[in-house]
Amino acid sequence: MFSKRTIAAIGAFSLITAIAATGRAQPRHHAKDADPDADTDSDADTDTPRPKAKSKAKSRAKAKDADTDSDADADVSPARSKTKSRSKAKSRAKAKDADTDSDADAEAEAQREREREAQREQDKENERERERARAREKEQAAADADAANAKAKDKATTTEAELTANNGAGGGEAYQSGTLGFSIPITAIGAATAGGGGEPVPTVDIVYFLDNTAALDLILGVNVHRKHAAAVATGMGTTAGGGDSTLIGASAGLGYRMYSSKNGLRAFLEPQAVISLPDTSNTDTLTINLGGLFGVERNLTPWFSISGAIGATVNLASSFKDIQLATAANLAANLYWR
Repeated sequence: MFSKRTIAAIGAFSLITAIAATGRAQPRHHAKDADPDADTDSDADTDTPRPKAKSKAKSRAKAKDADTDSDADADVSPARSKTKSRSKAKSRAKAKDADTDSDADAEAEAQREREREAQREQDKENERERERARAREKEQAAADADAANAKAKDKATTTEAELTANNGAGGGEAYQSGTLGFSIPITAIGAATAGGGGEPVPTVDIVYFLDNTAALDLILGVNVHRKHAAAVATGMGTTAGGGDSTLIGASAGLGYRMYSSKNGLRAFLEPQAVISLPDTSNTDTLTINLGGLFGVERNLTPWFSISGAIGATVNLASSFKDIQLATAANLAANLYWR
């Protein structure tokens, strides 16, 4: 059925396969140490084909296997190439996505860093603003403290001035707006001269305070004198003169007092004008007094004081034909109430 050549090829192929399996099972370095009985076996295989025939058969088998593998590879290669192409595309897409994600992450990180830097700058600016606010508060507190100290000093100075002015007697209470007072002369020298005839008219001063530094001085006076004249004997045994008469005189004037306080005393300067008519039955006795006074006043109680003043007046009488320049001085007791 089979030819001898075919049978020989099959036998050679089987032998080569057995030799190959044996070679895989035993290490190569034991080949030199082979059993001495190998010659006997080689003699026993004298019927196997020659080594050249074995090589040809092996080559043909390998070529056939290679063709089979080539066909298999040819059949599989299109699908494998498509798979590789898809894998490469996916790899490139993944790499691109990774690059995109990396860029996005880098941009987001950069944005966060910018926001953190902006926040740090804002925090620094807020801190500087708080420092400025604290500095302004300190300046305002210092200014308030200075103002409070100045106010306290002013109050202390005012209190001291009031105590000094009052001299412990509370006189500052009287010298206020609306206070009314009477100045009653204890004695008057010079200015009370009647001038053109008649008797001098005693006057009193009614003082009305405009404030603690100024007051109006209303000067008023009345003189009513019932006179009795004794008869004078003459050389002929007769008498002359004698009898009773009534003398009425009046004065009115206005002054303006300007006050100042120092060393427990209250000083004043007062210009004034007074019109006097010592005898109302005789208009020739009309007198005008123009003058000025400088005085000081000392409180004994809050509403009672003693004052003294000196000055000068010009007296015009007898229809301005009688002119008199005279010094004036007075001492008075002063009562005040409000």
